Amino acid sequence: MKRIQAYLSIIDPRLLGNLKGKSAELIQIFRERNYESEDELIQRFCGKTHSKNHYSNLKSRIIPILQSLAIMSSSRGGSELKKKYDSCMKKFAIAQKFLNSGGREEGIRLIKQIHEDAVKYDFVHLLCETSELLSHDFLYYEDDIEQATLYAKQTDKYLHDYRAEKKAHYYFYQVYSRRNALLGSEDFEKAIKNVQQLQGKSIKYVFYTYRLRIMYRLHRGDYDKIVQLCEDALGHFNEKKGVYSSTFHFLYLTKGVAEIARTHHHDAEDCFARGLGYAPKNSRNDYVIRLYMTLNMLHAGKYQDAYRLYLINRQCNDKEVQMQFTIMEAYFCFLVSVGHLKIDKPFRSSKFLNQLLRKQADKKNTVHLSILIAQLLVYLVRDRKKFVTHIEFVKTYSKNLSKSRGIDCAKLLIKILSFLPKANFHAPALQQLAKKYIHALQAHPIAMGTDISIEIIPFHVLVEMLLGNEHSI
Repeated sequence: MKRIQAYLSIIDPRLLGNLKGKSAELIQIFRERNYESEDELIQRFCGKTHSKNHYSNLKSRIIPILQSLAIMSSSRGGSELKKKYDSCMKKFAIAQKFLNSGGREEGIRLIKQIHEDAVKYDFVHLLCETSELLSHDFLYYEDDIEQATLYAKQTDKYLHDYRAEKKAHYYFYQVYSRRNALLGSEDFEKAIKNVQQLQGKSIKYVFYTYRLRIMYRLHRGDYDKIVQLCEDALGHFNEKKGVYSSTFHFLYLTKGVAEIARTHHHDAEDCFARGLGYAPKNSRNDYVIRLYMTLNMLHAGKYQDAYRLYLINRQCNDKEVQMQFTIMEAYFCFLVSVGHLKIDKPFRSSKFLNQLLRKQADKKNTVHLSILIAQLLVYLVRDRKKFVTHIEFVKTYSKNLSKSRGIDCAKLLIKILSFLPKANFHAPALQQLAKKYIHALQAHPIAMGTDISIEIIPFHVLVEMLLGNEHSI
């Protein structure tokens, strides 16, 4: 009880006098979290007051206490690592208050605790701070030069790791921020070389190194290597405690994407199922995994299963993911028309695609191209006149797009579809007129990425469905 009162007093000495309950009761209320709102909690602490100013004053002074009590509460934070990090940061703030107000003994005790946790969980910036404080304390208060030197050397080591981590972060985001632009292999190679020269040791540094190498292989379409890199990284990080759940989400998602490209759909399904375990419910990461689970079913040719997943997961709070589900809807519309899918009620794809297209106006990127192709498929099965007009626009538009694996594949599909009016929408005639491009598309590898594939259904499979109709398409 005395230690708790010391904590509360050092944060705000005036506050204890205003509390109705004892410190132990205050902590118990906080741990139980059996209150509906912050205001209700403060009323339980302070009692109801008719003075608005008095109440606001108490409220502003209670917030720091709630923050410090989070250290003692097991109910705060999301993942275990996040809880530990938040706890360390709040404990560090309290330790500094003790040191600044003459409570050196209690402050240093807390600093030593933080240092131990920071070593265990690889919080390098906290290691820099705590090592420096401990070095200073042993030198000036304990007169222990040996221990002071030891912590000074640690500070130097952790500073190197922290600088390497931050520089690796910088080099990684230089590439990541341009992932939708035209990036050459030399951009990735330069970033990887710069990161490797840093020779950092922290977990985040290692993660950025792995992620750059994985992104480079995605750029090159080397999916076998991506699977190997993801497996190596998962093996490495599973031995470490200082890794956020989002790291495992990224690795399982990326490995799953590579498995789709390798047509190992069962393995992809397993990766996504594992990745879901690291994605908080109704978070963006959760929605993205569920989107790729649907995509995997489409690539596996399990269209009814894909449609079932689509119905379950299409409503989400993330606009970008919702846009991808809307694009996917056009493919379901096409599958219904060619007899590969049965549904209870028709889609309204054209309306939603038009809305998306207006939002994406003048954006020369793969998302915009995906919407245009989706519209082509809808017009193909519902409005031939609009298809004829639209295909000419899409053909002209695609010519101005920069080369990339996904866009090159899309251009081949658009070229094949452009022969449909000339073939009078007749499958055998299309086979003859577009023979050269059909062969090129069949030989073209599937382009996949973690920003959703441009091929919702592999384009060569779409063409095979068109050619499968012996008479009219």
